[in-house]
Amino acid sequence: MKSFVIALLFITVTGESFAQWLTQSAEGNGSFLFKGANVSLDLLKTDLSITLNNLHNPVKISNKDNHFLFFGGGMDAKAKKGLGNLFANRDLVPAGELNIYLGFQFANSYNKLYKVEESRLSAQTAKIKIQQVADFVIKINGKIDEKILSSHLTDSVVIKKIKKEWKEKLSKSYPNAFFEYLKTYKPDNVSVANIIPDLLVSVETMMRENALDLEHITNLLTGNREENIRNKLWRFSIFVIGGADASSFNRVEKLDSNNFANSFIKEDYYGNFVAVGMNFQISKLKIGATYAYRKTNNFGLLDNLDYKFNTAITANGQTLNQEKTVNAFTGAYGEVVINELNADIMYTLDLGDNSDAHALLNAYFRGQLFSRSKDLLPATYNVGIGTYFYTRKSRFLGGIYIELPDVNNYFKKNKSGNNQTLTPATQRLAFGLVGKYSLNALFSHQ
Repeated sequence: MKSFVIALLFITVTGESFAQWLTQSAEGNGSFLFKGANVSLDLLKTDLSITLNNLHNPVKISNKDNHFLFFGGGMDAKAKKGLGNLFANRDLVPAGELNIYLGFQFANSYNKLYKVEESRLSAQTAKIKIQQVADFVIKINGKIDEKILSSHLTDSVVIKKIKKEWKEKLSKSYPNAFFEYLKTYKPDNVSVANIIPDLLVSVETMMRENALDLEHITNLLTGNREENIRNKLWRFSIFVIGGADASSFNRVEKLDSNNFANSFIKEDYYGNFVAVGMNFQISKLKIGATYAYRKTNNFGLLDNLDYKFNTAITANGQTLNQEKTVNAFTGAYGEVVINELNADIMYTLDLGDNSDAHALLNAYFRGQLFSRSKDLLPATYNVGIGTYFYTRKSRFLGGIYIELPDVNNYFKKNKSGNNQTLTPATQRLAFGLVGKYSLNALFSHQ
């Protein structure tokens, strides 16, 4: 198993890997559901997980475009004591989890939002066109006066006539229509005929400038329309999730002085859980929470020790010393029923228009509540905050977090005698790197 995980590590590090949308605490827990199909590997925690769901294309359950049913599941396999065990002589502590979930998702209607924004865009564009026509009339009126004044035309009757004709036509026509009118105008006077080409150039130039300005403004308004839709679109999901988990490890309850080898107990643990959860998203803000009933154990509170056996074999006056190391866990052990509460708040931060990356800021709470056996596993909770960086194409760049575990020091208070060494919160802060990658290149539809 160890060689397999090491091989998988090197494949992931040297191959092309992509990030799924993720956050995690120090224990790798979170309350958000990942979208679509993912095979992910946490390099720092020796955690391989596979998730598959239809969140990228949920089942529509009504004629509306905002009521959906989704379902999915996942498997997770890891070495509980982390990456260091892969390259040491210690035995791995294999652990796994299997879960399935079913949920309902509803949102405000994208189609309705789009129609509202499209109507707003049309009204804004129409208003701009009206203003452009009004400006066009004013400026071309000025051009008519300017061109006549600078021409050789001196007959006041003719000047008055063409001014009245052209300006009346201008006030009642769109720019294109006025341009065509001038092109087909048949003057009786040579001086008037000489004015028309220059006036046509002025009209055509202004029409072209107005078209470019309208295109630019329309592009800006279209971009604002999409942003307005994203800012107003919200999505709410509720789901139930259930599953089972298992692990296996060596444990020492007491030393057998007659035969030390009999001191080690092979502990096979099997747990299960059922939970309800919700995810909510509006614009750049996301909120998630799960509440679970879980049968678990207190493996995380056990002490990890290495035991060394020394054996001497004597034959023909020669002595051969053998040494064997066995890794095992000590301390009071048992299975416990608890309730778990996970909660996350996440916000997407833009790093500037010129930046190729964006960041996710995630504050979280992880609580194990109402322990049915506080001597073995006291109720406690952890709080933390993490920041995760992605490119604009959603490629994972890295993440960091800071966490305060066991906020009230219940784990230390639960120990007796010299083992009860209470430390202030500042000395218990945990800093970590997030190294989870998703090999979604394995799935062609991702």
